[in-house]
Amino acid sequence: MLAVNTDALKLMTKFALIMIGLLLLVFVIAVLTPKLAKLVDKIAGKEDKPHLSPEEAAVRSIYDGNAPEEISDNSEDKSN
Repeated sequence: MLAVNTDALKLMTKFALIMIGLLLLVFVIAVLTPKLAKLVDKIAGKEDKPHLSPEEAAVRSIYDGNAPEEISDNSEDKSN
């Protein structure tokens, strides 16, 4: 006959149920939080974020910038 330590089995089962409960709580919070935030925004009357045009949202590098315009007001006199 197989001897089973019932106290240890009860303790492991209790621990497993607590861990499953915590994971389910985190899952429910992660799923419901965005939905609740949308509901609160709707009730509070917040407007949606303004949408950016593709030109405004484009990521540019440092080399994509416009070249500075040439300065026409020079202190040197070039008329000679």
